[in-house]
Amino acid sequence: MEKYYKAIVRIFGVQASGCNPAKTWQAAANLAKKLLTLKFGEQVDVEYIDFLPPKWKEFPKIINLINKGQIKIPIVMVNDEIISSGGKINVSQIEKHLLNTGLKRINKE
Repeated sequence: MEKYYKAIVRIFGVQASGCNPAKTWQAAANLAKKLLTLKFGEQVDVEYIDFLPPKWKEFPKIINLINKGQIKIPIVMVNDEIISSGGKINVSQIEKHLLNTGLKRINKE
């Protein structure tokens, strides 16, 4: 069996107080994790990061880009490369990026 490297997908969002729990960035990230895990299995780790103190201190590059107005929440990173920011979390875009980095689908659905 061929072995493929493991990709780390990080989705950065912020909690909105009073927001419907089903419509949060965390809920969207959980759905993305479910879909990407179905397609790529153990080749991919997907994590949601609530981009608030103290966690944000671990990502100075992102803080700098946000402060410059160059990126917006939600931010999607694959292996420390920002692949999207602002708007919606696009699972198809993440999937294409993962395929371009050499991951192979285990499930075509």
